[in-house]
Order: sequence, then C-alpha cells, then structure tokens
Amino acid sequence: MRHFLINFILCLHLLAPMVAQAQAIAVKSPLDLPMKSWLFFGTFAILGGFVNWLSRVKRGEAQASNVSQLIGELVTSGMAGLMAWMVMQWLHIDEMLQAPIVGVAGHMGATALQWAEFALKKRAEAILGIPPQSKDDL
Repeated sequence: MRHFLINFILCLHLLAPMVAQAQAIAVKSPLDLPMKSWLFFGTFAILGGFVNWLSRVKRGEAQASNVSQLIGELVTSGMAGLMAWMVMQWLHIDEMLQAPIVGVAGHMGATALQWAEFALKKRAEAILGIPPQSKDDL
C-alpha cells in the first residue's frame, strides 16, 4: 500500500505542469470528440483489461470458464481507461502517448478498485473493532 501511495503522489507531481498548461486552453466537450477515437481508445482499455484477466487465469486466480468475471473485468477496465483518456484529452496530451496510458489504465482498472476495497475494509475493521478475517474463513 505504501508503494502504491508513493507512486500515486509521484504521478500527481508529474501531472501538475500539464494541468497548469491545460487550464490556459479551452476545454472541449466529450461529445465533440469523434466516435472513432472513442472506439479506438475504448478498445485499448478493454484489451488492457483482457490482458489482466488472462494473466489472472494463468496464475490460477480466475477460471477461464467464468464469463461473468471476464465481462466484469472488461467493463471495469473500459470505464477506467476511457476516464483516463478523457483526462488526457483535457490535458491535451499527444495521442501517441495516450494509447499506451489508456491500455495501462484499463489493465489497472479492476486492480486499483480491489486495492481500494481492501484498504477501506481494513480501515473499517480497525475503526469498528472487527477482527480481520483470515483466508481460511472465506
């Protein structure tokens, strides 16, 4: 968790100059963006989620026959990737750089949500005095 927070703060620090530059430029509406861009970057995000799901199947953390888990992974990854793409559009980042970042955001989409869920669960257990569950209890 500490490593994640350090990386997150570092990313915010690196984005600060881009935010200052982007504030000087007029912001477009998401509806102004062409449909082919939505499809292109949405596909990158979904492919990032598919790669994440495939690696979890190979590690034995997910079953290849569980279609609902695959669909959930793809939807979450698509949403995370498209949100990252819209932020990069707002920051006016070059499109050649946007594609790999959207793919990584799609790959990390569900993973980041799982990290947040785990951290909030541990925090709630500590506040409410609930003993943490062991993996054997699940």
